[in-house]
Amino acid sequence: MSLVTIKPTVSKDISTVTNRQKIVEGEIAKSDDPKCFPEKALVYVKGHNSPITLNKLKVRDEALSFDTSSQQLVYSPVDMFGNKDGSIITTFIYIQTSNGFSVTLSAKHMIMVENISNIDVKFADQVLVGDTLLQIETKDNKMIIVKEKVTKISNVISKGIYSPFTKTGTIIVDSTLVSCYAHVSNLDRFGLFRISGQKLAHSFLAPFRVFYDFGIIRPMEISIGQTMPFNIEVALEKFRSFLKF
Repeated sequence: MSLVTIKPTVSKDISTVTNRQKIVEGEIAKSDDPKCFPEKALVYVKGHNSPITLNKLKVRDEALSFDTSSQQLVYSPVDMFGNKDGSIITTFIYIQTSNGFSVTLSAKHMIMVENISNIDVKFADQVLVGDTLLQIETKDNKMIIVKEKVTKISNVISKGIYSPFTKTGTIIVDSTLVSCYAHVSNLDRFGLFRISGQKLAHSFLAPFRVFYDFGIIRPMEISIGQTMPFNIEVALEKFRSFLKF
């Protein structure tokens, strides 16, 4: 991973986001599918002077993300995709903030919010007007994290389902800090302890990241319609089911 010093161009023209939400012909995904982001969501990739759309992101690209350990913006390698299908049309949640930025993601995808002075996670469908999201902004020619209030939430229909997994477990999508994971609830047992869904999912996938690093499992560039390696997909689904008990 590499630290970020120079900020690519970020457009505050809200029309560049809303114009990407169009109704077109295609298969309608089930509401409980882990969809994540539409294909025209924007991400920042090392070596590019401007953001690219998710349908152009590839395994091994280094995407802008946030390292929760160092509390810094970093470029983090994409190991795999949870979903990568440009043919599906489905409903997403559209969240706009006070600075005019917005992010579009599926209902059960996790997004970072400020909780007092800490970073917490919520499912997108749990975000409320007035919540504080973490976004990127330019200061002294550098990218920094800023806090912005949610001002509007609505549903949109858009094309494509894409969910890249980075080594940090986070990614900046449409200038907003979000998790790479979905459908993993926070673990709270009778008020005795609480573990965020973000930490649970990222810890669960730690062995697979080690396997990638040592070449036991090779990063896979999947084709349209395919998802992550089957053994990882099955393991993650069983883990989600276990947490529901």
